[in-house]
Amino acid sequence: MLRGLCLALAGRGCVVTVIARSHKKLASLAAQADPASTIHPLSADYTDLGQLATAVRMAAAARGPFALAVCWVHAPSADVVRAVADLIADDSRPPIMVHVLGSSSADPTGPSLRVAGLDLRRDIVCRRVCLGFVVERWGSRWLTDAEICDGVLGACESESAENTVGTVTPWEKRP
Repeated sequence: MLRGLCLALAGRGCVVTVIARSHKKLASLAAQADPASTIHPLSADYTDLGQLATAVRMAAAARGPFALAVCWVHAPSADVVRAVADLIADDSRPPIMVHVLGSSSADPTGPSLRVAGLDLRRDIVCRRVCLGFVVERWGSRWLTDAEICDGVLGACESESAENTVGTVTPWEKRP
């Protein structure tokens, strides 16, 4: 779902490393990218913190320190998000870390899915993005891939620590 974000960032001249578990999806992304772009697919199981650390360190060694990291991982994600923050942290030039959360993070009856302490760190700039839904005249719907990518890209460029794509209220209207 963040394929468009990766392509947009690469199209803007950013060096983009994409870490994912699916070799097939990474190959498809690399094939879709402009040959002049700088998308570097890196296959690793990010739920294995050792594999994740190796992948992030390899990417940083090959292409330099991270300026931006977008993390969208499925539950349980707190350990993965904390690990990425630790791996990209830089006191001299804090990178931006965008933590993407599904709409369930806004469920007023559910547990908090926020990773505690990220916004207190001085060695990263933490932003959160909650993916909501769209209320239309005849009902509601989930966000499209394009809306998700545009919203996450907006959060990357925003100064706001908390961002919502679509809406999460009224909660009862979600699809």
